[in-house]
Amino acid sequence: MLAGLDGESASDLRGQLASAVADLEQLALGLFPATLGGRPIAVLVREIAAGMPVPVQIDVEGPVEDLPPGLRALTYFFCSECLANMAKHSGASTATVRMNVTGGCLTISVGDDGRGGASLASSRGLRGLADRIEVAGGMLSVVSPPGGPTRISAEIPAP
Repeated sequence: MLAGLDGESASDLRGQLASAVADLEQLALGLFPATLGGRPIAVLVREIAAGMPVPVQIDVEGPVEDLPPGLRALTYFFCSECLANMAKHSGASTATVRMNVTGGCLTISVGDDGRGGASLASSRGLRGLADRIEVAGGMLSVVSPPGGPTRISAEIPAP
């Protein structure tokens, strides 16, 4: 469709698409987007939550900001993926994000009061997220009965 367009609008659109593709490549590699690297993870998750179509409560316990960069990135991607799925599929009216570091373990969960039915088998995004969690030595859990609610949790060793 873009091939048939010309002029400044088409050029702007091509630039925006190129930028989006570059961002997706970074996400696929599991890297923090460069503009987010030095910011507190709780702030980043609150920014994601602010863009959701429903209210999202954020609960943070323990030294989450002291996590190494890889676990901070994993926390960001976990929250981003789960909240995007909630917004797209659940029909929820509220959601909750919990992040907790205690006893050498990072626990992250995203829950919503939507219609349920989420599963690793039916979601490539959740399957990819589970793979990332497992590479970090953790486990992903999806509890989402038909009719809801849904809770997606991860437990990951944290130094």
